[in-house]
Amino acid sequence: MHVRGLPSFLLALVLVIVLTLAAYLALYATLSGSSLHTPLSAPDKIQSITAILALIFGTSAAVAGAFATIQLANLGLRLSERQNTLDAVKFLEERFHTATHLYSNALFALDRLYSCGLSVDRTIPPLSREHAIEQMKTLKPAELAAEMGALNDAIIELMKDLRAMATDEFAAYCFAVGADRMQSQLRMIGSSLAALGIEESEAKVDLENIAGLCALFDISRRRVRDNTLSSVIEARTFTNSADIALFGKGYNNQSVRSLFFLGNLIFCRSDAVRDGRMFIASYGAAMIHDLIRAMPTGEVIRECLRAQYPEIAPAVERLKQSFHPDQVISSFAKYALDSADKVGGLYLLLSKEPVSIGKEA
Repeated sequence: MHVRGLPSFLLALVLVIVLTLAAYLALYATLSGSSLHTPLSAPDKIQSITAILALIFGTSAAVAGAFATIQLANLGLRLSERQNTLDAVKFLEERFHTATHLYSNALFALDRLYSCGLSVDRTIPPLSREHAIEQMKTLKPAELAAEMGALNDAIIELMKDLRAMATDEFAAYCFAVGADRMQSQLRMIGSSLAALGIEESEAKVDLENIAGLCALFDISRRRVRDNTLSSVIEARTFTNSADIALFGKGYNNQSVRSLFFLGNLIFCRSDAVRDGRMFIASYGAAMIHDLIRAMPTGEVIRECLRAQYPEIAPAVERLKQSFHPDQVISSFAKYALDSADKVGGLYLLLSKEPVSIGKEA
């Protein structure tokens, strides 16, 4: 390792030695005069010269030693600073890796959940109003049971990964930052229903309350497991409601329809507001949307590292990791979410006019 100042120190030390020897010879020649060829005949002069030179050399050695001590101290300080920087970078890399690993697991679980929802959706007949009874006869119970079992496992896996993410303090912090900055459909449903007269405590589902979301997923899983047929028929009915004139929305592709079928199967609420209009809130689809969209990018994670660890914030610039949540989920799930955003208004269907209690949607 190169030590700054070492060449100058060596040059100065050589010059001191050379000058000391030169001074010795000069003084000896001056004081001895004609006796230079017999130095032992003037021992007092030699003693004086030796004392003076010893003082000069001792002073030079002391200065050189002090210089060397300072250089070594500076070297030790620089080594310590470098090691501290390396330690800080390693610590930040571990934090970054742990958080992104947890996010990736949750995104994989969400992607699997959507895939299972697609499979369940394909096993359920369209259930049109005119031919619902005949269409239900085409349902294959064994196939439905198998797909619902896979969906149940996917929900369990998702709950496990979400809880692991929430347990890690830094990962939970970054997720909360991402959730605060995204356009939340859960917040939209809660604020819209509250404005229409629904109690906020009944209308709100908090995205940052991972334990609460897991509880909703678990309730849904058990309900669907215990009442499979009625649950899928109800989910299909709510999903089809977007197409009728009362709500007048509709889906622009099958991927979006399957997304909302899955969401309605997980958690959907329908009721009338104070002005008599009916609403259908697909909390399940909003939960899936928000969980995926809230996953923080690499830049957000870096920003959170600076905020959480300000004493080593400069080391964040040396991190080479990156993270892009959109590259973790499948193109099918991403396409469904993007398409739903383009249509707009699907997460909360609100009838155009008041409907009587019991009136069929």
